[in-house]
Parts: sequence; C-alpha cells; structure tokens
Amino acid sequence: MHPATELDDLAHQRVRLGILTVLHEAHRADFRTLADVLGPTAGNLSRNLTVLEQGGLVRVGKGFEGRRPRTWVQATPAGREALDREVAALRDLLHRLDAPAGAAGAVQIRQARPSPHATSRQREASGGRRMRPAASALGTDGKGSGTRCPAMRTHRGTTPA
Repeated sequence: MHPATELDDLAHQRVRLGILTVLHEAHRADFRTLADVLGPTAGNLSRNLTVLEQGGLVRVGKGFEGRRPRTWVQATPAGREALDREVAALRDLLHRLDAPAGAAGAVQIRQARPSPHATSRQREASGGRRMRPAASALGTDGKGSGTRCPAMRTHRGTTPA
C-alpha cells in the first residue's frame, strides 16, 4: 500500500497538524499561543479546534487566569497517536521519494500500451511506438469521426448536425 493512503484527513490539514505538533511540544497551550505560533485567524483556529475536539484528538477547556478568560487546549491520547501515525506516514512517503528508481518499495509505473490507430507521424514523434490519439479527436463514436467538434465535422467535409 502506498504511504499516502495512510495520511489521516482529520490530522493532515495544515492548521490541525500544526495544533497537534505544538501540543506535542508543549503538552498544553492556550488559544492565543496557538494563534500566534500558527498564524490562522481566530475563526479559522476555532473551527479547526472544534473539528479536532469532535474527532477526539484534543480536549478544550475554558477557565480564568486572574480576571482574564483563557481557552486551554490539550492533546488526548488519541490525538498523540494520530500525530505519531501521521509523522510515520510522512516519513514513509519521504523515504519512498528519496529511494532510487527501481529500489525495493519504489513504485513501478507501467508504460501505456501503444495504440494500433496512431499515425506514422505520431509513431515517429514517439520514437517508433504507436500512440493512441487524444480522446477529443476520436469523437463520440470512438472512430475518429470528430462528431464532438463542429470544426472537425466541417474539416472532414461533413455538415454539422
């Protein structure tokens, strides 16, 4: 399985990944600190905290420090695990990108099979391989009649429908 499939949509979004990372470093942080460090608007940060809280990845608590209200955020055990999985998937992805072509675990891309319908000019341009014509040139019947494009019908000497 490709490492990109292991990325978690809940944790992977930039602000949410940043929140989890800051909470990993600081154990807990207040709303103002998260906003200052990560740079989102208050509304954007609030929305992303709500998503993480609903997903069970963070715990949000409100309280006072002196007379000032404060919102504290702390990662839950599930949030710490989600960050660990995300980092592992990103490391696997980077390892795959750094691997030389043909190395174990590297993705092998199959070459497209040449089409027997390619013109000699297309075969020459492709180094002798037969290439399949573009789908738009095939028309709706798939035989190259150009029925999708009025200009092609006119060019071929047929009248537009």
